[in-house]
Amino acid sequence: MIKKDLTGQIFGRLKVIKENGRNNRNEVLWLCRCLCNRKVTVKSYNLTSGATKSCGCLKPGNKPLDLTGQKFNRLTVIKLDSIDKWREYHYCCRCDCGNIKILRRSHLINGDVKSCGCWNKERRHTGYGDISGTYWGIVKSGAKLRNLTLDIDIIYINDLYHKQNKRCALTNTDIYISKYHYKNKKQQTASLDRIDSKLGYTKENVQWVHKDINKMKQDLPEQVFIELCQKVIDNVKTNSRN
Repeated sequence: MIKKDLTGQIFGRLKVIKENGRNNRNEVLWLCRCLCNRKVTVKSYNLTSGATKSCGCLKPGNKPLDLTGQKFNRLTVIKLDSIDKWREYHYCCRCDCGNIKILRRSHLINGDVKSCGCWNKERRHTGYGDISGTYWGIVKSGAKLRNLTLDIDIIYINDLYHKQNKRCALTNTDIYISKYHYKNKKQQTASLDRIDSKLGYTKENVQWVHKDINKMKQDLPEQVFIELCQKVIDNVKTNSRN
């Protein structure tokens, strides 16, 4: 019979850490961590059948280990805040940045939450000025994927954004760059455009435009795009007079 690897799986309040030998009946044993942070060894059948769902903390009168004072990544547990109807413990935690956050015990123990949210913000904005590291990373990976020259850096495109007074080079409308690109992706209206789409990212060939303009322009040379826009305007004017 093929042994099934249970590592990483969750059974009730138990998460399997690793195999932990066999008992005197040659049954496979697994070292598990309970949501209360206790470790316990359980045989395969008891896990898969649901016979064992915790380290014993679910039994009447048993309480899980108190996490007060323990640190999980950037979060230090201050005190127990509440216990919900599913007997899930919620703790008041202080982040290294000073913010206070209420978190579930399971999220702390399993490492699902590492901070109050500041870690994700810092990771996303490792850029320069108004340009997030995430957005600059997209520009670089896009250039590499299409085998395009990249002779500019993040400092240059940030300075160019301000040189254009945060306005679209083709429509002169306001454009906005989100510092946290993934979180506020829909809010960002600025898009880095290559004036001649056949060429790469060079100082003479990039400009900031509104993202909708860039979508319409796509791979067209700028002059061709402008001429087409002018034809649309002329046609609308002609039709309006008729």
